[in-house]
Amino acid sequence: MYAEIDAATKQRIAILPSRVKVAKKHDQYSLTVFIKKGMGLFIRGVSGDNQEPVELLFEDALTR
Repeated sequence: MYAEIDAATKQRIAILPSRVKVAKKHDQYSLTVFIKKGMGLFIRGVSGDNQEPVELLFEDALTR
């Protein structure tokens, strides 16, 4: 999925801060954090009653 992103979008991603939190109004609590470290992109999320962060795949984070 990430490999299919065009070069211009990848350049915009490269200048993002090291950590980006994403939130939107919804009827269920959910928090997704994108963490950029070196060449890696890590995604962690918390949702519902489960307060323990879990690793997410890029594709799963997009559906949130």
